[in-house]
Amino acid sequence: GLCFAFFCVELVAGIWSGSLAILSDSFHLLSDIAGFGISLTALYLSSQPATDRHSFGFHRAEIIGAVVSTFLIWVLTAGLLYEAVNRLRDPQPIDGKIMFITAAIGVGGHGHDDEGATAATPLITNPAPKILNINVHSAAIHVIGDLLSSIGVLISAGIIWYDPTKTMVDPICTFIFSIFVVLTTVRLMSNSFSVLMEGTPAHIDPAAVLQDLRAVPGVTDVHDLHIWSMTVGQVALVAHAVTPTVGESFSADVYNEVLLKCREIVCVKYAIHHSTIQIDVGPDDHCNPRMCRR
Repeated sequence: GLCFAFFCVELVAGIWSGSLAILSDSFHLLSDIAGFGISLTALYLSSQPATDRHSFGFHRAEIIGAVVSTFLIWVLTAGLLYEAVNRLRDPQPIDGKIMFITAAIGVGGHGHDDEGATAATPLITNPAPKILNINVHSAAIHVIGDLLSSIGVLISAGIIWYDPTKTMVDPICTFIFSIFVVLTTVRLMSNSFSVLMEGTPAHIDPAAVLQDLRAVPGVTDVHDLHIWSMTVGQVALVAHAVTPTVGESFSADVYNEVLLKCREIVCVKYAIHHSTIQIDVGPDDHCNPRMCRR
């Protein structure tokens, strides 16, 4: 409610004063409101239990939420950049006093929001404490970006109030902080797409995992290794471990020991708690070379 009130104040003040920077700040607030709503909805969906048709649960909902929220930021920023270029070509009169007062209120409002976001973060748990929840990360980026943007708007408002002829400061400020917002969200979007494309998490080296599994006594080879993220902090793994055929020197009990050792490496060393390791007795002649990664 408070965030929406600040949005309305900045929207009216931006139109009244003719400041594109104030309008930029108000649209950033609007995108944050939408982003918070998407994030909360996504977190709710991701907490729902798995179903027969969605056996992995709904963890990817938070990734989709982060992508939608970030895309909304980019669309609004593109429009503001376009208008900033037009203002550089054709400067418009700006009421510096109204702009300064509104920017000062905006700085106080964003500072308050920042404290609230920081206090709320510990309430959200994650199986991997070292990896920040992607939507909390998204919200933090938005809050910090808006706070810095408001400070920049406040400085430019002071300049325009002092010298009304310096209206070029307004679109320049909009341009700089719009670029800043895009740059701070590129990595978030990249990480989100990596999860959606089932890429191996950056902190895990597949070659090292393969080497460790092949070093397990009784394992002659490992193939069809796949490592991916169901969501940030929840990694899954599947692999085929090849062992000799059953004989006097390799009993059925040894297979269980091999399996337990492989799972121990995956779980303890790499913190992958969702793993499926298939034991292949001798070469797998039925493995499709186009599908199995050797």
